[in-house]
Amino acid sequence: MLKIFTVKYSEKSESFPDSAMSGFLADKEVLRWESNFFERKGEFFWTVLAEYRASSVPGQVKQGVEKAAKKGEGYKEILTDADWPLFKVLKEWRGEESKKDGIPPYIICNNMQLARISVTKPTSLNALQASRC
Repeated sequence: MLKIFTVKYSEKSESFPDSAMSGFLADKEVLRWESNFFERKGEFFWTVLAEYRASSVPGQVKQGVEKAAKKGEGYKEILTDADWPLFKVLKEWRGEESKKDGIPPYIICNNMQLARISVTKPTSLNALQASRC
């Protein structure tokens, strides 16, 4: 599925407020995105085309996600104490990469995807792809 977001630059916050986009994509798996900046009548905009699909998690992880989705922040529910250190490292990496590329962190991957990686611990690119992270 595709969704287009257009965000107007806020001089007050000196940023492009992306909370609507962030909220929409929080429980989706971003497959591809394209980003463009443009100016219209002296105002600046950021447009993002996001190709996405609903997140799906196999087996027991999916049950935890469905239960937690009702509470919000479902990714926390699937992580065990042993999974949190890896999750935090992945989240730090995502933050660094997003700053380098000048994009929001959830474009790289959302918290649920990081949690799935932390739980399943894929050991190869093929395993990572198979886990749909």
